[in-house]
Amino acid sequence: MISIYEPLEYYTRKEKNALFLAGGIDRAPDWQKQAIAYLYTNYDDMDLAILNPRRSTPFSREDYEARGEQVKWEFMHLRYANAILFWFPENAPCTTSLFELGYWLHSSKVSIGIAPGHYKERSIKNQVKLLNQSRIGIKLVVHPKLEDTVDNAIRFIKKGF
Repeated sequence: MISIYEPLEYYTRKEKNALFLAGGIDRAPDWQKQAIAYLYTNYDDMDLAILNPRRSTPFSREDYEARGEQVKWEFMHLRYANAILFWFPENAPCTTSLFELGYWLHSSKVSIGIAPGHYKERSIKNQVKLLNQSRIGIKLVVHPKLEDTVDNAIRFIKKGF
């Protein structure tokens, strides 16, 4: 069974596995909705918590307290996740996501996808290539489709990485 958590619903780690949906929110399409629909269609038999930082009721840009709570929620839930799916949709700046990717890149729980044409596509692919040259074990792949990125994250969870 799939459960969805978004700010400020706190995941209590009752489910066996958790997947964090990291990636563009500001000025980005709601790709999280597409990923969740794909998960329900293909992985509904898993006991899985989806940690979705996109709020169904957004806060205003002027609400700095809500922003602080959002950052705190994401910081905590990135650590709880068994896998982190990074998706960079076309034309979205993804500034925070790039920072988070840099932080988590050396972990074994990162699945990366980037829409062809994203303004940081070459940079991300070059960084991953350089990391893979020095990495022992799992090599990272940058996927061009959201569905492939989801499938890869689920493989990480199933293998226990």
